[in-house]
Amino acid sequence: MANEPYKTNYMTGLQRSLRSNPGQADVYYTKGSAESTAELFYQKTAYDAVSRDTEYLNLTDFNFGEKLLYGRVNRYYIPIEAAFGRYGLKPLVRKGRTGANYKAPNYVVQAFNDLAQTFRDAAFQKKIDTKDPYLTNLEVHKAYQDPRREWRTYHNSYSTALKAVFDSQKIQVTDFSHFMKELNLFIHQTAPTKPFTYTAFVKSRICPVSISGLSIEIANLNSNSDYDKITQFYNSNNWQFFLNACRSHGFMVDRNIPWRIVADIGSAPMMAYAAQYGFTSTNQILFSHYTPASDYFFANLKRILWTLYGRVKPRIIIETSQKGMRVAPKLRHPMTYNAPEDIQISDQELLKFYFNIRFLEEESTFTDNEKSIMIDDLIEVYHTSPTLALSYFERILNKTFDYRGSLSYIIKAKKARENL
Repeated sequence: MANEPYKTNYMTGLQRSLRSNPGQADVYYTKGSAESTAELFYQKTAYDAVSRDTEYLNLTDFNFGEKLLYGRVNRYYIPIEAAFGRYGLKPLVRKGRTGANYKAPNYVVQAFNDLAQTFRDAAFQKKIDTKDPYLTNLEVHKAYQDPRREWRTYHNSYSTALKAVFDSQKIQVTDFSHFMKELNLFIHQTAPTKPFTYTAFVKSRICPVSISGLSIEIANLNSNSDYDKITQFYNSNNWQFFLNACRSHGFMVDRNIPWRIVADIGSAPMMAYAAQYGFTSTNQILFSHYTPASDYFFANLKRILWTLYGRVKPRIIIETSQKGMRVAPKLRHPMTYNAPEDIQISDQELLKFYFNIRFLEEESTFTDNEKSIMIDDLIEVYHTSPTLALSYFERILNKTFDYRGSLSYIIKAKKARENL
């Protein structure tokens, strides 16, 4: 703590120096190319100094704390996916034309349209620099991305890697039971960094933040280039106008990718837009527009495992048998399953598999005994409601508190609500 005053004074002095020498940007900031470790450290320190701005609270660091998972988990930290359903997505406009590939929830679109109009009005009235390439006429370059489509792309790569490992290690699975043993070994080694489940994928850095539908990008620049961030945004004559206008319309600005704005569904301005579509609270938006990612994944888990088995199983298995002094090759075929329903695995076994994989992915600190008790209890819940069992599990897993108290509290709270 003794070094904090020095650090604060150093950062403040660095901010003044960098902001007073904008022409030195090519020296101070990384351009996303291969700099040395030392150069990267100093360049990132320089960027950190300039991008700090306590005057604008909507300039948000989405690489820190709970904001890292904004729009991807609910208030219980359960991973969620956008499910806009009948509420639908509305198209955003790009260069005066409707861009079919750029969409967002209705209230976000309206807020953005008003924000863009604010800039057009300011440009017409000469209140802002009309020569700014990005902060004069706001154009959409990226918006909502379908999380399931992103997941399928990732999962295809995952299955390719799995097959490569099986081939390189000459693992020849004979049937589904054998496959599950080998798959478990693979997942134990890779789960923390290479998620197996859709649930973990949604929370991971592999998954784009745009799956929430709450983010819009107004430039197509290199997110690794601090040079672009500083020269095109932080040093822009329209930067402060941009921050103020975003705040007034309920948008946060990503401090690390300043051309990305994110709808703040906890702010009064954004909720005023949402109210026009019948939303009265942030919780209502989360409940209406998002569902637990575990529901979709578990409903498809059996098919996913069946597909993976078909991907990695060999066409033929070569074994050897010895007859006297002679070793002879023996050929046989692995078990074939024509449909997921042919796989001999019960819902209870599937649930245990899912729970144990999720423990690995979240690097859980529960003891083996706690895990065993939790699984047994949740299997009982599963017989009544599969959705509740998954929800209870994810709520406990993603929140660090005592298991025994947490599950009993959740169940008692639910019963109390039902008795009202």
